[in-house]
Amino acid sequence: MPKKMDTNVLVKKIITEIQSGELVDQDLKLPAEPNLMSRYEVTRYTLRQALKQLSVMGYTYQVHGVGTFVRHQQTVDSVALEHEGGLSAEMERIGRKLTTQTASEKIILYRRHLFYQRHTTSRMMIN
Repeated sequence: MPKKMDTNVLVKKIITEIQSGELVDQDLKLPAEPNLMSRYEVTRYTLRQALKQLSVMGYTYQVHGVGTFVRHQQTVDSVALEHEGGLSAEMERIGRKLTTQTASEKIILYRRHLFYQRHTTSRMMIN
């Protein structure tokens, strides 16, 4: 019978076992959901919530029909580009603010005839 476990507690347990190397195989793949449910004695719903949270945090990613994989170890400043909240949210997660700046601006004059060629076009009319 599955225990009532808080999703955040489960996430911490999974992270600890990922970091120790005892949960993943040589391809950095997590065990199948039924095996994880049995290992942690949790319901499928609780497990899926934890896996979703791990994905949002940038620890894991899922390949449809194949399984859940652990991302290569990240440094504190690493950014998960597949983050569901977007790049701004991911930068905020690591304590940074994303801004846009104009690096340089220069007006370039051009000669129209170099860029636009005039073609005579014929149109075919179908009645």
